[in-house]
Amino acid sequence: MSQLAAKVGQAARLIDTGRPDEARALLTRLLPKSSTDPVVNRLMAEALLRLGQGAQALYYAQRASHKAPDSADALVTCSSALWAVGRHDEAVATVRRAVEIRPANLNARGTLINFLVRQEQYADAGEHCRAAFEVDPSRTDFAVMHSTMLLSMGRPEESLAILAPLRQREPGNLRVLGTLLPLMNYVPGADPAVTLAVAREYGAALGRLLPKPLAPPPLAPSDAHRPIKLAILSPDLRAHPTRFFIEPLYEHLDRARFSLTSYFTGTDEDEYSQRLRSYSGQWRHVPHLDPVMLAQAIRADHIDVLVDTAGHTLHQRLATMHLRPAPLQINFLGYPGTTGVPSIDLCVADTLALPPGAEAFFTERPMRLDPCHITFRPPPDTPACRPAPRLDRGHVTFGSFNTLMKLNDRVVALWSRLVQRVPGSRLVVKNVQLMQPQAQRLTRERFVAAGCPADRLDIRGHSGTHAEHLDTYSDLDIAVDTFPYNGATTTCEALLMGVPVVSIIGKPSPDASA
Repeated sequence: MSQLAAKVGQAARLIDTGRPDEARALLTRLLPKSSTDPVVNRLMAEALLRLGQGAQALYYAQRASHKAPDSADALVTCSSALWAVGRHDEAVATVRRAVEIRPANLNARGTLINFLVRQEQYADAGEHCRAAFEVDPSRTDFAVMHSTMLLSMGRPEESLAILAPLRQREPGNLRVLGTLLPLMNYVPGADPAVTLAVAREYGAALGRLLPKPLAPPPLAPSDAHRPIKLAILSPDLRAHPTRFFIEPLYEHLDRARFSLTSYFTGTDEDEYSQRLRSYSGQWRHVPHLDPVMLAQAIRADHIDVLVDTAGHTLHQRLATMHLRPAPLQINFLGYPGTTGVPSIDLCVADTLALPPGAEAFFTERPMRLDPCHITFRPPPDTPACRPAPRLDRGHVTFGSFNTLMKLNDRVVALWSRLVQRVPGSRLVVKNVQLMQPQAQRLTRERFVAAGCPADRLDIRGHSGTHAEHLDTYSDLDIAVDTFPYNGATTTCEALLMGVPVVSIIGKPSPDASA
């Protein structure tokens, strides 16, 4: 091995082991005599990318791809540098070329998938996940990502068809189970006994991977005379639908009986975070603590009751809940089903959302707050309600602003039949995913294939301010709800704006708020 090759290998290892600053120093010494070497230039670009220096990285990445135009690795690095400086379309085009040159290069394929997901081009991303899994069937991560893309397009049954065999093939795989369990909420006719089994498997898998839960800390005699130390653990204490439901609880908490600590695990604070901070006795912004460190921090604050609002949603911290940093732990608000985590004692619901007997399919005990377990605070800039549009238009307009994930084939078929059977009626489907042309096209095709007249179908993306979003409800006469995963925020918004909501009761869950 030549001296240059040895140094290049050393630089690559430094990058792979999280030491990009040392790699940059080494490569800086190599570049004067190796300025045209594509590998040296590529590695310098990768080191600079990890150091957050996108513009400098792009300079070296372009040098590398210029010297080795058919190198998939050089093109992948160049695409990452282009993305880092905000040239997203060029980044996608560059990494597509890498995939064309080396279809079996999973690094190229994975980079393309990442970019497509971030652009919300879920159909394309899903196809590349499928292709990557065919190249290497041991890469379960690509299969799981494919299932997630299918769900994002409202195809939960197809997503289940991928994950169910993986559950059998790789029992105890936490990523498979953690993706399968929330998926079950979207699958029409899902067996609650199977969902419970998956939940228990998830909890058992956590137990094998993490330290055993701590014993609840003992209560001192003086504790009976102090306020209860309540804590909220959440990634969503920000501009997120959770804010409409949780801020009233923050504001009206009885400070004589409770003290409040907030553990915000999201990355960025915003104006809503600041508002919630103002209600908190203690505010801990802890986005980067690992599960054990976060549990230790909570335990050090001597919390009595820890409330998790994420469940199995994005950026969840169930691993920390597993470690039992508080004597009493509760699942509330953000997730509609059972978590499967034995250390979570209670779930908050009401009798309508979780009828008697339904607790048989939860690992948590229900804490029913009747008649309704959630509050909804309208935003201060809520526009005034308008008269029903049918009074001027002469026809009924149905609509739904629910996420595309909830629009399974049965929902699409039922809404299409509704438009067919009500003469002159129209259907408006609107959500944030439909801001992408690909999603609009595919959604339109699904409804038309189900029999919805194309000239009476209005597909819209979600845009504008929140007040403008609420004002859009004035285009609807009747809101139609999704099933089996009912709307929550969208249902409250429709009723707030004077639009009646027609809902089909799905399986009982704490989110069956409609």
